[in-house]
Amino acid sequence: MKNFLAGLGIGFGIGILIAPRSGEETQEQLRNRAGDLANAVREKTSDAVQSSGEWLRSGQEKITEFGRQMTETIQTQGEKLKSSVSSVLLNRVSREDLLSIYGIGPVMADKIIANRPYTSDRQVVEQGIVPESLFERLQKELGDLGKKRA
Repeated sequence: MKNFLAGLGIGFGIGILIAPRSGEETQEQLRNRAGDLANAVREKTSDAVQSSGEWLRSGQEKITEFGRQMTETIQTQGEKLKSSVSSVLLNRVSREDLLSIYGIGPVMADKIIANRPYTSDRQVVEQGIVPESLFERLQKELGDLGKKRA
């Protein structure tokens, strides 16, 4: 029995030495790990929020740039369309219609007709056929004439 008690004592001593921590120590360790996990989650969430803010700003910049490009394209195409309508009208307008515009007489009407076809509305000014001031009136009158016929 002496050997049994000695073995029991040795086993108890070894068990105490290698036994897991006490409940309080285990709970403290779990709290520490949970705190670490919570901190990691907060950090990742903060990073995600910051990244989404950067992504949002980048998207806004891209949308703004796209809008600017679209506005420029629309303006450019509008000017081209306006120019082509003017030149089409200038190429097709009759002598009588030209004579009905204040400031255009028979000689100028004949010059305008003789230099057809025009590739742009400003070509009559660039070629010295019509002065700038008369050109503006011509554009307005031809535009109004085109609207009446449409």
